[in-house]
Amino acid sequence: MIPDSTCGIPSIAAAYSLTWPWFPKTLGYVTVWPAGQTQPVVATMNSPDGRIKSNAAIVAAGSQGAVSVFATDETDVILDINGYFVPAGAAGPGLLVQSTRSLPIPKSNCGVPVTARFPFSARTRRI
Repeated sequence: MIPDSTCGIPSIAAAYSLTWPWFPKTLGYVTVWPAGQTQPVVATMNSPDGRIKSNAAIVAAGSQGAVSVFATDETDVILDINGYFVPAGAAGPGLLVQSTRSLPIPKSNCGVPVTARFPFSARTRRI
């Protein structure tokens, strides 16, 4: 379950912004969809030539906030959450049209240092 992470993702998250590298050992595809729902007959990412690929998608939260992953062949998949969506009216930072706002990165167990600045470091933290 994704909301059980130590990174503060709320249990009311309705969807996730995910990125993932895919390390296929053979040819095939990967599909990502909300847990508890029927697997769709579409690929979220293909690797017809068997090369390492990376992709991104917005995936709705499924049963107990989880997502499901299917791979046609043996592979390693690492899901990174780079954002989430909460239902309308839920608490969260807002942004008015044609305005700016500084949003602090709260201290968490996700390994983001308080000294993080743009441009971003090449180091990442997987959850």
